[in-house]
Amino acid sequence: RQLDSAIIAIIRRRWKQKQAGMKVPEDVLERVLDQVGPSEYGAAVEKQLCFEIKTFLLAGHETSAAMLTWTMYELSRNGAAMGRVVCEAEHVFGKLDQGALPTRDSLASLEYSLAALKETLRLYSVVPVVTRVTEEDDDLGGTRVPAGTIVIMSLQGVHHRADLWEDPLTYKPERFLDVDENEGFKFLPFIQGPRNCLGQYLALLEARVVLGTLVKRYTFASASADNGKKHTKVVPIAPAHGMHFTVS
Repeated sequence: RQLDSAIIAIIRRRWKQKQAGMKVPEDVLERVLDQVGPSEYGAAVEKQLCFEIKTFLLAGHETSAAMLTWTMYELSRNGAAMGRVVCEAEHVFGKLDQGALPTRDSLASLEYSLAALKETLRLYSVVPVVTRVTEEDDDLGGTRVPAGTIVIMSLQGVHHRADLWEDPLTYKPERFLDVDENEGFKFLPFIQGPRNCLGQYLALLEARVVLGTLVKRYTFASASADNGKKHTKVVPIAPAHGMHFTVS
């Protein structure tokens, strides 16, 4: 509720500034409000915009940050895996002029880096559960599920099943090399089907850029025995006491 109130206050302030003809930042909120007419603006618009902004903040930022944080933690503990990621980064980013960005084709060659990120999503399941509402009566494993039932799916439970993943609690990026795209329905960080995450490709694309840039420029070493501890009450799953590294 506090977050909703804060976001709606920002929306209202920006709307008043626009109506007064004041100069406002050219950001996503500005572009959205440009599509709203004076007769359309109201509580319903504020509520919808609040939902959309929370999606940008939480789904589009916090999850990617958690993925990169846990990836760096695991790589800092595994010299061989880190070495392969660094080698790929030097091959791709080392050829770029200062300030230039890699092409889509060159990023596609970061195969081990992508595998490392996917393995993080499997092992840590930064979003551990999702919910769905059944549209009609169904039968699930012999259990009747009436229409309108809220179904909670444990993504982390699927990702840690020993019958689906060999040695499931061990970080092994190699398991994602030379496998079918999305690995069927046993790999679900972005869900599957028509309501999967529309930002999944962007998330993995930008994560490869950030990860490659960091490991090419700096060397990371874990600086705290508490680094691997998870916060028990935060989603996306985050470190309990932050993540501390020495960087050189």
